[in-house]
Amino acid sequence: MGYVNDRMPLIGFGTFQIKSSDIYQCLDVALQTGYRFIDTAQCYGNEKAIGDALKILLQKYNLKRSDIFITTKVAPKFQGKDKCRKSILKSLEKLQTDYIDLVLIHWPGTANLSSDSIKNSKNRKESWQELEEFYRQNVVRSIGVSNYNIVHLEELLSYCKVKPEVNQCEYHPYFYTYDLVSYCKEKEIHFQAYSSFGSASNKNILMEDEQIKNFAKLKNKTTSQVLLAWSLSQGISVLPRSKCPSHIIENFESINLKLTDSEIKSLVKEKQQKFCWDPSKIKLMLRLIAKNINKVYCKRYYSETIKEKSKKEISKGKRFIYSISATSVFLLTHGALYLRRRFENQKTDSLVDTIPFDDFLHNYLLKGKVSSIVYQVPFSVADVYLEEKLQNTKLSEKDKFKSDLALRFINKKQEYIVRTPDIRVKFEEDSKAFKEIINDVNENMKKINEDSYKEINLSINDYPSKGEFFIIFATSTALLASILLV
Repeated sequence: MGYVNDRMPLIGFGTFQIKSSDIYQCLDVALQTGYRFIDTAQCYGNEKAIGDALKILLQKYNLKRSDIFITTKVAPKFQGKDKCRKSILKSLEKLQTDYIDLVLIHWPGTANLSSDSIKNSKNRKESWQELEEFYRQNVVRSIGVSNYNIVHLEELLSYCKVKPEVNQCEYHPYFYTYDLVSYCKEKEIHFQAYSSFGSASNKNILMEDEQIKNFAKLKNKTTSQVLLAWSLSQGISVLPRSKCPSHIIENFESINLKLTDSEIKSLVKEKQQKFCWDPSKIKLMLRLIAKNINKVYCKRYYSETIKEKSKKEISKGKRFIYSISATSVFLLTHGALYLRRRFENQKTDSLVDTIPFDDFLHNYLLKGKVSSIVYQVPFSVADVYLEEKLQNTKLSEKDKFKSDLALRFINKKQEYIVRTPDIRVKFEEDSKAFKEIINDVNENMKKINEDSYKEINLSINDYPSKGEFFIIFATSTALLASILLV
């Protein structure tokens, strides 16, 4: 947290929902009051107005650009390599500055993509790599994220070269995300609060909460000052916004109020309520092989199609999508076993083999109960799905090994999750590292279940042709579709 820790004030002026026409007046009061931190975002639509205002106000208050800390955020619609880069260049132009102090990825998902789309993970990674490039060029002085849960941060930390310095999230007594705050502290990521007043709700129940109001009277402070001090006293920065001059000043003065640990805990509500958008809907999907297999993992079509029999209740479209997904699971297991036997009969070595997860593989894949890692070559080297609440899930010894192996695999060699026909090239490029992973699997599986253990034969001599793969896929699809659709 070098740059942020040294330069970013604990209280900033938030500009969400402040129109461009009001920006100058608000910033005039804010700078005069003592604010030196301005938070904006591409989707707020006021970056240009902020740039125009600062051009005048910095001179008015005898300030330099370096006296002001500016944060902006990459909008969900600009996630991905090229869009992200262009959007940051546009932000620099609108803000009329040659550098930005902090740029955040605004949201773990991408606009116009479903929350369970595997493209979200890909776009997050590409966007982060663009931020890292701007950071290396010193055009962006620090980088971070917003609305990231632990599962998103774990994914990011597995591949990032520059660690995020900030995670900006909703945080207040009605939404006390202690686990996330603790995780960020452990990883040295500064946690920053937005919506301290619960401002996205229709009825502002935070500001009207009787306990908080009474506590404010006891301290001879306003409710808003108590809510801001509640976060500030935990070392969490805040971003209050207001168009009212007296409220802008009032909010800034909250920096002088300190709450004890017991006072902080006393204001936390037993019944938690989130007012803003929910990032937990953005699932962590790591490189699935089949296009629609994620629908099976999410149980969206499994529960509707398998458990229900009535054609009136289940549309043919859903049945068809499920059949494609189920076929993909079928191919990742029985297709690989079939080809292994075929190559064995021909007395040739083959990549096709499986770790002995077959006895419970289908249940876990279709029901999505726990994370799973399946080595199924040539169709895939690894297929990983990590559920958000895996940490709180009771796992058997075998399942725990699978989840741990998945995390180690991702951290060590994520590029090994590949598709035919690239598999031969990938193996030849770095077969040594892959063999190390295979050896780890072999040793662990021996310890876990000696009876069902089967040694994995590693060879790069043969793999099925595209034609063979297509025939099996088409036949299986037709068969399962016929069963499900009739």
